[in-house]
Amino acid sequence: MDIKKLLKLNGFILAPDASTYLTSSLGDDIDSDVVKRFVDSILSSSSAVVGNRVTKSVCEKVLSDWKANDSATDSAIFLINALDMPRFKYSRNIRKFVTVERNSDDDMDCLLPFSPLSKSFLFANRYEVVLQRVLHNPLFADESKGFTLRPIEFLLSSGTKVRNSNDQDEDGDDGPSSVAERPSVIILGCLIQLKNAQWYLEDVTNLVKLDFSQTRFHQGVFPEGSVVLTEGWYDEDAEVFRATGIGLPPVERAIDTRRYFSASNPFGGGSQGIEGPPASLDKRMLRQIDASPVIILGETHLEAPENIEHLETIFTGYADFPPSAFLICGDFISPDYSPHVSEQCALLKQLFKRLLDTFLRVYGDSGARGHCQPKLILVPGPHDPCIGPTGIYPRPPLPLDLFGITAPQQRCPEWLWLASNPCRIRLFTREVVVFRYDYAKHLLRHCIHLPSTVLPTAPMESSTIESGAETQLPEEMENLEISQEGNELNTTMDEASASILGRGLARCLASQGHLTPLPLHVSPVYWPFDQALGLNPLPDLVVAVEPESIADLNVTSNSPSVDLNDDPLGGCRFVNPGRFGNVEYNFKVYYPGNRLVEDSKLPA
Repeated sequence: MDIKKLLKLNGFILAPDASTYLTSSLGDDIDSDVVKRFVDSILSSSSAVVGNRVTKSVCEKVLSDWKANDSATDSAIFLINALDMPRFKYSRNIRKFVTVERNSDDDMDCLLPFSPLSKSFLFANRYEVVLQRVLHNPLFADESKGFTLRPIEFLLSSGTKVRNSNDQDEDGDDGPSSVAERPSVIILGCLIQLKNAQWYLEDVTNLVKLDFSQTRFHQGVFPEGSVVLTEGWYDEDAEVFRATGIGLPPVERAIDTRRYFSASNPFGGGSQGIEGPPASLDKRMLRQIDASPVIILGETHLEAPENIEHLETIFTGYADFPPSAFLICGDFISPDYSPHVSEQCALLKQLFKRLLDTFLRVYGDSGARGHCQPKLILVPGPHDPCIGPTGIYPRPPLPLDLFGITAPQQRCPEWLWLASNPCRIRLFTREVVVFRYDYAKHLLRHCIHLPSTVLPTAPMESSTIESGAETQLPEEMENLEISQEGNELNTTMDEASASILGRGLARCLASQGHLTPLPLHVSPVYWPFDQALGLNPLPDLVVAVEPESIADLNVTSNSPSVDLNDDPLGGCRFVNPGRFGNVEYNFKVYYPGNRLVEDSKLPA
């Protein structure tokens, strides 16, 4: 379609110099959608047209407005990789989390530090994050209600006479009359296992051995390395803390957590970084929020030919109304393909070229058609050939040479974003965390207790604690079949049990403020960058990708919306897209405007 003819039909005349300018800017063969968009722009800005003559200056203004609008839309989504995430430490002087300044000479900024200071800071910071959340909770902030945290050092020095402020006999006698009536205390500590099947509770002051023979576990899952609230009494003769109840710490809403940060935007991202407004308060990000979803795909093995074909179907289906981004997670090839990294890289180069060519066939001319080109975000899996050893988090982005970028001055296209694992995405007014991890293999295998609806509700006897393997599980967990490679955890749990287990896992991650609340020998991390796995403050959405999952995290996003004040997850939602092309071609669609996560799938 000719611009000159369509303008004439609407009563305008295109000047010769304007026609030459449009030809040089848009080319000789202009798409009909571009022609219609240009004429609509002229009609909407007819006040700038003198008479009925469309001059070169008018055309320049229209095209510059297009570019400005596209740039404004592009800036509504930000990717924060693990090494770029802001880090904080708690200052007791001002009672806030303050930023850790980056210094190239500082050991805290080295990937491989030369001293153990960053390791001690790692554990201290994990504990401090949970401690501050507990102290902010009304049940513990007001000592008149009788819930007072006691440090372990105070407990050991006081023996059995320690009690809560509301623990007192009716006759006024402060001393317990029997073992069953011993006064109880509440301790916030980390569950650790110093010896095989011998559990301890540790805080910043000391540690004490635990006895679970009379313990009642509250809702949630309790992995080794997690920080828990423990109620019980100290047996001075046996030097053991008799735990009567163990529960997860309370969850704190993001809006409440931000009050205790020196930076206004602790999540990161945005045009002003951590000093800018948080996503939820950035009014500039409200533009097009309802019409710009994110397409989330789980683990996608690209070596399967039908997977790329179905990806092209998804790309084409959203061509007329492009989303903000397509998020695709690894592993991008099956770990069983080849043990040699060179062969994996050679195959990945071919597969990524096919993927990018497919994407460009659909969205290569988005700008010319008046649409903002969506981002293609690739998150590596545990076995993808990234820099550094596998199994240590955070994982760096995929290497540039897998995409044919070898020269130092070359950069990825603007629409291709190579993310770390985990990574953060600030999307309009929402904050999203993406993490590819095998929770069944790591976290659930190292739990001392699973929800009672998943396992029979029997108290853990001393004999159960004294016997066991590397990390003791209840006897029922021994029925779970673990493959020789440890990549699969097969179980016969029904859907109801998976839902309860999913809620418990989500509750655990939200209360810990961390994606992997585990000891370092179970889930190694780079010490200085442990906060890249943090959830403090809680984001709006956590995309925890796990292809072989026994815990259904999707129940937290499928449940009807509730008041944030009553939400057990503090307004945070967890979703697991699973594997794309495992049995069905399932994926998720996230609408940031109403925080809706929609299930979608293609026919097999």
